[in-house]
Amino acid sequence: MLDMLKTSMRLGLEPIIDGGGRGLVWMFGELVLAVSAIVPSLAMAFALGRVGDWTRQDLLFLVGFVLTARGLAQVVGGGNILMISRKIGRGQLDHNLLQPLPLWKSLVVEGFGSLDLIVSQLLGVGCLCWGLSYVARPEPAWWFALIVNIVCAAGLVIATQYLWGTLTFYAPQSAEEINTITDGAISQLSVLPLNGAIPFVRAVLTSILPAAMIGAVPASYMLHAYGWRLYTMPLFALAFGIITIVIFRQGLRHYGKYSVSRYSSFGHRR
Repeated sequence: MLDMLKTSMRLGLEPIIDGGGRGLVWMFGELVLAVSAIVPSLAMAFALGRVGDWTRQDLLFLVGFVLTARGLAQVVGGGNILMISRKIGRGQLDHNLLQPLPLWKSLVVEGFGSLDLIVSQLLGVGCLCWGLSYVARPEPAWWFALIVNIVCAAGLVIATQYLWGTLTFYAPQSAEEINTITDGAISQLSVLPLNGAIPFVRAVLTSILPAAMIGAVPASYMLHAYGWRLYTMPLFALAFGIITIVIFRQGLRHYGKYSVSRYSSFGHRR
């Protein structure tokens, strides 16, 4: 499997190494997208000084936390692996199912090494380090909890995409781009604090579309909590991941019976 991961990483570097000017334009475009995702929070932080209980330094840490977690998710979710609804709706999941590999391993190998997003990933790590310079604690246990929370937040990003992408098994035409919507929602909402949000919005953002559990909630615990409470979000991510696996497997069984009706007998989209 290591050889396949190395090959996948090398393919991910090709647009940068062999693309020349086009590779630089691609990287610049990714940088613009990454910056646009964090501008609202940074603008609030530097214009208002604080948002509710969140100080400017806290907001900077929140933005860095989210960008680092999303960048980690993109490392193993390149291509359309994070946008699994596209693969399902277009019938491309068959390509993975036909390979002599378990499905999870086939998806990891295909998505691994999206280093074409290296600029936005470095931007996230830079923001995180900047925020940590203000809020970090010296205890080793806190740093270990920080790493666990970032990894689990990345896993939660992937699990959210797959949970919503499961709808495509049942409605391939209607739900093919649903992960584009959920990805945009996570990107925009996870970097915002929950201050002032109505109870219904809080409930949605901490359950079926857990943008707050990817950003505001774990960041808040890392800033103010101690002991086992630092692992509140990882426990939620574990439960959410198990539920996602169960639901996704049910969708796969449906897919095995009915496949998708996305293409006509002539090979053209309907």
